[in-house]
Amino acid sequence: MKVSFTAPRKKSLISRWFKIWLSVIIIIELIVLMINVMLKSQAEAYEERIKTNFIRKDRLEKQLKELYKRERLMKREASLARKMRNSNTKLRNKIQRIFELVPKEVIFKKVIWSSDSLLLEGYTPKKTDFNFVLQTELDQLYGVSKTVFFRRKNGGFNFSSKNISKERQVKNKLKQIDGK
Repeated sequence: MKVSFTAPRKKSLISRWFKIWLSVIIIIELIVLMINVMLKSQAEAYEERIKTNFIRKDRLEKQLKELYKRERLMKREASLARKMRNSNTKLRNKIQRIFELVPKEVIFKKVIWSSDSLLLEGYTPKKTDFNFVLQTELDQLYGVSKTVFFRRKNGGFNFSSKNISKERQVKNKLKQIDGK
């Protein structure tokens, strides 16, 4: 005999609310795991970027050092070029001044010019033409100026004038002192 009008239902071991809470917890756990995996992959990507940036930074620092070296070298070269240009200007002015003073009678056969010396060889009809006009200027421009005259058969003189700057004269004396 049955006492109830409804048939008994099967009862499960886990209640419906427990299943809902369990599924919510599992879903949340899965979401947390996915976020964790994403964060780890992003962290690894950031670490890789940081490593490449450090490598890039080191490479750029090396390039910067090279650029600074080049800049210093270029500044030195520019300074040297300015000095050379100034020296060349002074030398050109010296040459111009000497050649402007050369009398028409004096003829140069050989002119060898360096930054600190001058060698002149040529012909002059009179020693005085050379001595009064050129020799005084050469004495002013150079520290040591020696001129030797050779009489020619047909008259006049061949001359050889060696002129050394004051700086070179000082260097030669220092070398002699160091050599003793």
